[in-house]
This record gives sequence, C-alpha cells and structure tokens, in this order.
Amino acid sequence: VLLGAHLDSFDGATGAADNGSGVATMIEAMRLLAASGARPRRTIMLVAFAGEEMGLKGSAAFAARHAAQLPGVVMMLNRDARPGAISGITIPSAWKPVLSRVEQDLRGAHPAFEFDAVIDDTPRERSPGNGRASSDDSIFTAQGVPTPRFSALTDFDYERVHHTVADTYDNVLPFRSAQQYSSMVLALIAWEVA
Repeated sequence: VLLGAHLDSFDGATGAADNGSGVATMIEAMRLLAASGARPRRTIMLVAFAGEEMGLKGSAAFAARHAAQLPGVVMMLNRDARPGAISGITIPSAWKPVLSRVEQDLRGAHPAFEFDAVIDDTPRERSPGNGRASSDDSIFTAQGVPTPRFSALTDFDYERVHHTVADTYDNVLPFRSAQQYSSMVLALIAWEVA
C-alpha cells in the first residue's frame, strides 16, 4: 500500500497548503500506524515526491524505477488537496468490504467529521494528461494501480492561496483538527487495505 504526497511547492509559495498539509497528514498517518504496533500483512510505504509542480517528475521517476514492483501495489493513496477533513473516498464496488470496515471504525470517532465510502465503478482515466492528471496519483493510475479519490470537508479558501506567496502555515493552522482526523482516516485505510 503506497501513501504519497508531494514535497515541492510552486515558485514564490512556501507550500503550506500545496502540499505541506498533504505531506504532514501522510507522515502523521505513518506515525499512528507505528505507534499502534500494527503488523499488517502487506507493506505500507510513504513516498514524498519531488517535482509534482514541474510535471509529476518525482512520481514518474519512482514508478519507472520500481516498475517491476508496481503490480504488487494494491492501492496508492495520494494526499494533494486543500487542508481539511477527509470525509469520504470513491471506490469501485470490489473495495466496499474493506472500506466498510473503515466506515465502521470511524463512526463516532470525531464529533464534527464523518467518513463515507462511495461506490463508482467507472474506470479512472489511465493516461496522464487527462482527468485528474495534475497530481502524482495519475502516474500510478496509468500503470493500473488503484488510486481512489478522496472527498474533503473544508472551507479552506484554496483559490486565494494556491500557487501564491499567501500559501503559508498561518493559513493552514486553523485546520489542524481536520488534518489530524485525515491522518486517522489515512492510517485506517492503509491498515485495512494492507
């Protein structure tokens, strides 16, 4: 199970929202898994990619370097979105039994946030350059690795800070509770899939 997020930011920005907030939630998800003492049957791996803003260069290089291992990757979870609480995931029906356990585990876990697995059996576009090709998960989708989409609950004003000098930590800080919840969601998904 591959967790991913990109480290680089756009010129002029500090990258707190895009994508420091994504990297932080992934690192915290891995910390939660390690602290739990979990022993999954499959490997759970985090990769912080470089060069996403420059044309997905880091994820493309990683996928090329590890092409022989990609058939063994059962899911790639990418966090590249506005800071907020992951409120759901869109998956094919084959994944519903696994993600139903995540829904159950998260029921009542937080007073403000909930999680829903939504079924959509429409195949994702597999060629980078189409669909959601603006982030690292598209590289893995193109290689046939399942890359479900997250939905998020947030009122973060992404358009105001996206790729500007206003992409700073003080704009992300008010969403720390939502980010912590997202880390729990990511850890539970990775655990159940692994």
